[in-house]
Amino acid sequence: MQLKAKISSKYLNEILSGRKDVEYRQFGNGDEMVLTDERGRSITMVITGMEQLVMGLGESVMAKHTDVNWDKEKPIFMIGLKPKRNSTKGLT
Repeated sequence: MQLKAKISSKYLNEILSGRKDVEYRQFGNGDEMVLTDERGRSITMVITGMEQLVMGLGESVMAKHTDVNWDKEKPIFMIGLKPKRNSTKGLT
């Protein structure tokens, strides 16, 4: 997975110097995520919200989606999405 985001020079300098190792973000207001499958099809989605799943719910998601190679040491985030207008043209 690759995420791209803009950052201010001040915070990038802190990361590069080793003084900052955590980044905080809010999602919504038109932020986008591009989803691409193994066949190369892509769709741009608008992020409507994001939250970390609580204990128990993460395990339930893992049990329901056994085709995914989950890392049990990492948190799972639920990302609310809606298709960006006209992003599904030609997608089959």
